[in-house]
Amino acid sequence: MASIIPGYENDIFISYRHNDNRSGWATQFFAALQEELAATLKEPVSVYFDTNPHDGLLETHNVDKSLEGKLKCLIFIPIISQTYCDPKGFAWQHEFVAFNKMAKEDQVGRDIKLGSGNVASRIFPVKIHDLDYEDHSLLENEMGGVLRAVDFIYRAPGVNRPLTASDKREDNSNRTFYRDQVNKVANGIKEIISALKEPVLKSKEQNPVFPFERRKVDTNNSIAVLPFTDMSPDADQEYLGDGLAEEILNSLVHVIGLKVAGRTSSFQFKNQSVGIKEISERLQVKTVLEGSVRKQGNRIRITAQLINASDGFHLWSERYDREQDDIFAIQDDIASKIAGHLKLTFFGDQPEGVNNKQTRNVEAYDMLLKGRFFLEKRIEGIEQARLCFQRAIELDPGYADAYVNMGHIYFMLAGFLFMPYIEGFEKAKYYTQKALELDPGHSEAHHSMAILYQWYEHDWHNAEAEFRKIKNYEDFVPQNFSFMAWFKGFIYGDFQAAIHEIQRQIAADPLNPDHFITLIQMYCYSRDYEKTRSVANEFLADQPDHSEAIRYIGRTYLFEGRPQEALPYVRKAYEMAQGKGYSIQDLIRGLIMVGEKEEAQGLIDQLYRTNQTHMIAPTAWSFIYYLQGDPDKAFSFLDKAMKERDFWVFSLKYSPDWDTMREDPRFKKLVKQLNFPE
Repeated sequence: MASIIPGYENDIFISYRHNDNRSGWATQFFAALQEELAATLKEPVSVYFDTNPHDGLLETHNVDKSLEGKLKCLIFIPIISQTYCDPKGFAWQHEFVAFNKMAKEDQVGRDIKLGSGNVASRIFPVKIHDLDYEDHSLLENEMGGVLRAVDFIYRAPGVNRPLTASDKREDNSNRTFYRDQVNKVANGIKEIISALKEPVLKSKEQNPVFPFERRKVDTNNSIAVLPFTDMSPDADQEYLGDGLAEEILNSLVHVIGLKVAGRTSSFQFKNQSVGIKEISERLQVKTVLEGSVRKQGNRIRITAQLINASDGFHLWSERYDREQDDIFAIQDDIASKIAGHLKLTFFGDQPEGVNNKQTRNVEAYDMLLKGRFFLEKRIEGIEQARLCFQRAIELDPGYADAYVNMGHIYFMLAGFLFMPYIEGFEKAKYYTQKALELDPGHSEAHHSMAILYQWYEHDWHNAEAEFRKIKNYEDFVPQNFSFMAWFKGFIYGDFQAAIHEIQRQIAADPLNPDHFITLIQMYCYSRDYEKTRSVANEFLADQPDHSEAIRYIGRTYLFEGRPQEALPYVRKAYEMAQGKGYSIQDLIRGLIMVGEKEEAQGLIDQLYRTNQTHMIAPTAWSFIYYLQGDPDKAFSFLDKAMKERDFWVFSLKYSPDWDTMREDPRFKKLVKQLNFPE
C-alpha cells in the first residue's frame, strides 16, 4: 500500500536492532501499533517493518538497495535501546542517519509545524531502555536537539528493560501502562500526518546556533578588538598581547555611538586561522582591530591596524617603537585614532570611574595583566592569578582594578565551594569595598558589591541599589556570569525578565560561554525544562566538554522526578568535575531518588572521612536529608544555612530545588523571614 501522501513509499518505517527482537518485543510492538492506528486514524496507513533486518553491516558490505526506497517515508520510528546507538550498526548508519539526512532535504523537511503551533520531528523515537550518557549524546547530536521519545521502560531498582503488555502498572515505578504508551504513539502519528497533509513548504532559513532572538544593532559603527599576537623572541608575552587588546577594548566601550564586541567573544579567535570577514559576521561588527606586540628588554614594538571587514581594506595602521613605560600613552593613542577614523566622540579626559587603568606603575599594570591571563584558566590558574594581583597591590596600593580582581578570586573560591562561604565572601567583601573607596564609580566593583548583598548579606534592597550605580547599566556586560539576571529571576520571580537580560548580554558578547550557561540556568529555574535541554544540547554541540551544561540537563530530569534519566548526566558531570563543586550534590540526589542509597551514602561518608563536607553547602545537605526521609535534620541544616549565609538561601522562594519542602510550615516561615519583595 502506498503512502497517503504522493511521493512517499510508506507512511511509517520502524527501525530496530535485531538483538532487541530476540524476545519478540519489536514484533509485538508492530502488531499493537497497527491495531491502535486502525482505531485512531480514519484512513489506513502503511507501516514498513522488516522481520529479517540486516544487522552489524558496515558501509563496505553489500546492502539491500531496495532499502533506500522503503526509507522514503513520512514518519521514522526508531526503537531506541542500549544497543541501537552503535555507529557501526546497520540500523543506526543506514536507517537512522540516512533518514535524518533525507528528511532534512525533501520537500516538507524533517521538522514540521503542527496544527497546535508546536513543532514536531518526523523522527518519532520509542525508547525501551535508559541510555548511557554517550548514547544519549550521540542521538541528540545527530538530531540537533533534545531527545523526545515515548518511553516503553519498566523501571524498578536495578532494573532496565522494555515495558511489556503483561506488566502491571503498580509494579512499574514509571507508573506507565503498555497500552497507554502505544496509544500515545498512535496519537502522535495522527498529529504529524494531519500536519503533513496540509500544503507546507520547507523553510530554507537556517536556524541560529542558539534559539533566541538577537538584538538588532546598527553595525555601521562597530568594532571587535582581537588579542594582539605575541611576536617576542621568547614567545613569553602572550599575556601582554591579551592585556593590551583588553585595555584598548575597555577604552572603546566608552566611545559614544560605538558598538564594541565583548572581550570573551573577540578572544575566541585567538590562535585560530579564521578570516576577518568570518569574524565580523559571527560578531556582527563592521571593523576589526588586530595587532601584534614584540618585547625585548624594556623596548616594546606594537603594531595595530583597523580593518574594514567587508573588503579587507586597512582604514588605519601604525607601528609604535617605544620604551615599555610608554604603554599607557600607546593604548590611549590607538583608541583615540580608531574613534577618529570612525568619526565618533572619544572621551580624551575620561570622567571618574571610566578609565580602568588607575595606575601609572608599569610593573603593577604588568602584574594585573598576568593575573587576568591566569584567571582565564579558572580554577587551574587561580592561585597564580591571586599572587599576581597581590603583587600589583603591593606595587601600587591605590590600584582599584587590582582590588576588584582580587575580590573575584575569592568570589570564585567561595562560589564554587573551594573554601568556606564566610571566609571567602568576607575576603571578597574587603577587596571590593577597598576598590570602591579608591574609585567610587568603578562599574565592576558595584557589580561585585551587588552580588555580595544578594548572595551573602541577603539584602535585596541594597543589592538592587548597587546594580543601579553601574554606569550605563543598560549597556553593561560583565565578562563572566551575569548576576543581574539571577537577581531578576530569584528575587522578583521574573524569569522572563532574567532571560531577556541574559539575551541582551549574549547579543553584545555572542561567543561568551558563561552567558549561555546563565541562559540555560534561567530556563531551568523558570521550569521550562524542554527549552533548557534544547539550549544545553545545542551549546554542547559546540562545547561538548562543558560539565555545567551537562549537569543542568541532569537537573531538569531531577526536577521533573525522572531520576533514571538524570543519572547519566549528573554522573558524567561529577566525573568531569573530578568530584568537586556542585556536581557531587546532584549525583547524591539522583542516587537517592533511584534507590541506590548505598552508593549515595558512600559518597557522603567519603566527604566526612576526608574532611570535605564543605563541598556540599548547608542548603544542599538540607534537601539531601529531606529526600532521605529525615525532615528534622533537613531543617536543622536549613537553619545552619541561614546562620552561615549560604548564598543558595536566596533561591528559597522560587527554585524547584525546594518543591518537595515548600508546603512544610517551617519552610514557609523561613521564606517569610527573608523579606523577599512582593
